[in-house]
Amino acid sequence: MNAPGAGAAIGGMICGFVIGLAIAALIGGLILKLCCSLFNKMRGDSGVAGPPTYPSYDQPYDQPYGQAPAGFGSGTPTGANPYAAPSTMPASQPTAIPGAYAGRGVPEPSYGKAVGIVLLRAVINQVIGFIIGFVGGMAAGPAVAPAPNPQRPDDAFQAMFDSMGMQVPILIASTLISFFVGAAILKLMLPTSYGRACLVHLLEYCVYIVIGIIIFVAIFALFMA
Repeated sequence: MNAPGAGAAIGGMICGFVIGLAIAALIGGLILKLCCSLFNKMRGDSGVAGPPTYPSYDQPYDQPYGQAPAGFGSGTPTGANPYAAPSTMPASQPTAIPGAYAGRGVPEPSYGKAVGIVLLRAVINQVIGFIIGFVGGMAAGPAVAPAPNPQRPDDAFQAMFDSMGMQVPILIASTLISFFVGAAILKLMLPTSYGRACLVHLLEYCVYIVIGIIIFVAIFALFMA
C-alpha cells in the first residue's frame, strides 16, 4: 500500500473511532441517567438536592426574669458569665452545606454531564486496557505456534486453547480495574460515596449485559428466520 493510501486508511480508522466513541458516549449517558434513577428508586430517594436544613438553636425563653434557661451556659468555669453563648457547637449537630446532597441515593446528573462522565471513563479505560494488554503480552512472551503435524491434528486446537488461557487473566484484570476506576470517576463527578458509585456502576454493567443479550437474540432470530 502506498503512502497516500495508508494515510487515508489511518485517517478513516481515526474518524471511525471518534464517531463510534461519540455515539457510545451519547447512549452511555442515557444508560447512566437510567441507572442513577433506578438506584434512587430502589433506595427510596428522589436524587434531587433540596435546600439545606440548619440546626435551630431558638428556644422559648420561659424562665423567670434573671434566670438562665436550663443548660444554658453550663460547663463554664467559675467566675465566667453564665449567660454567655456557648463557645463550641454541639457535636451532634453538624453544620449543613448549602446545595449539598444528603439523601440515601445518588444525585442524578444532567444528560450533558452524564455523557461527559461516560466519555471520560471510556478514554481512561482505553488507556488502562492498552497498558494491561501490553504488560500482559510482555510477560507472556511471543506466542509460538507449533508446526502442523498431520499425525497429531489436536496440536492446533491445544495451541488455540493455550493462547486463550493467557488472554483470560488479562481480560479479568482489565475488567476489574476498569470497573473500580469507573466507580471512582462516578464518586468524584456525581459526587457520591464510593460504595454507592460501585452499585450504580454495577447496574450499568447489568443493563449493558441485558442489551447485549437482546441484540444477540434479535440477530440470531433474524438469521434463523
